[in-house]
Amino acid sequence: MLMPLIAAAFAILMMGQEDDGPTIGGPFELVMADGSPITEQALDGRFTFIYFGYTSCPDVCPTSLATLSTALDAMPKDKQQKTQTFFVSVDPDRDQGEDLEDYAKTFHDTFIGVTGTREQIDSMVAAYKAYYKIDKSQDPELYPVDHSSILYLMGTDGRYVAHFTHNSPPERITKKLEEIL
Repeated sequence: MLMPLIAAAFAILMMGQEDDGPTIGGPFELVMADGSPITEQALDGRFTFIYFGYTSCPDVCPTSLATLSTALDAMPKDKQQKTQTFFVSVDPDRDQGEDLEDYAKTFHDTFIGVTGTREQIDSMVAAYKAYYKIDKSQDPELYPVDHSSILYLMGTDGRYVAHFTHNSPPERITKKLEEIL
């Protein structure tokens, strides 16, 4: 069920960027673990990875975040510090505050957990051409969330640079970072 969505998202991503502005990304307002707001202005000046997921994800989220962590760890610390990663939880009912931040930091000390209201998340998901669907029909507490699995790499100006999936080898991510850092 997830593979057709990933294929569709990949096709959209492969369309490229227009000269008059990004087709992936845009304004957003979310909330950090401490409750403070965060906007697209946080992308300015650093290369930023953005990943949409949820902390109870059993497979693609931990795989993607571990892959990115491996890619970053292959680089010198000074270059790692020129990047940041936002793990955007699409499940704000379960992912909040310290638990969300702890989950992100489990993978790498530069990862930041953020979330927001359903409306804020939906707006950002749409801007990034991502996807998610929460299914509480089986169990309102232990429900699955179907979602796209794409690591978006945004430039220091907040514009789309590249993307990677949970199947991308860490070396490919490291190589791309070395090209642009």
